[in-house]
Amino acid sequence: MHGSDTNLGKRRSEVISRVLFYVLAWAIICIVSGAIAQPLDQVAAEQTAERFWVAVDQDPLEGVYQSYTSRRFRERHPQQQFVQEMDKLRILGGGRAQARVLVFSREITPGMLYFVRYKAQYPNRFIFQDVSLEEDNTVLRVLSLEVSW
Repeated sequence: MHGSDTNLGKRRSEVISRVLFYVLAWAIICIVSGAIAQPLDQVAAEQTAERFWVAVDQDPLEGVYQSYTSRRFRERHPQQQFVQEMDKLRILGGGRAQARVLVFSREITPGMLYFVRYKAQYPNRFIFQDVSLEEDNTVLRVLSLEVSW
């Protein structure tokens, strides 16, 4: 009986080793794929930021202000100021962006606050376009913006 106990112990040890190996392999795969994949909310933030800048290029600015900016943004920045500043951007750029590339994005507060930077090629120059987005009534909206070249 002592010999069968030894074999049973070896088999049990082999089974435990295999289970641990598969659990470890699965954990590594999950960690690596999680590190590579972007959260859906961050992708939504990038898309919202790009739609905002496209709208700034081509849509009536009063509508952009109402549709894309958060309540807190509107409390700090009157519509007239926004329209004047975005008109300056249109003039400095020399027209609509010919191309726009995502440079960087980061989730600042999970599911609530994001920072997104695009680099846009306008007829007159390259312009970096930064926005912070916040959740405002379950919709991502612009909290702050900055442009630089």
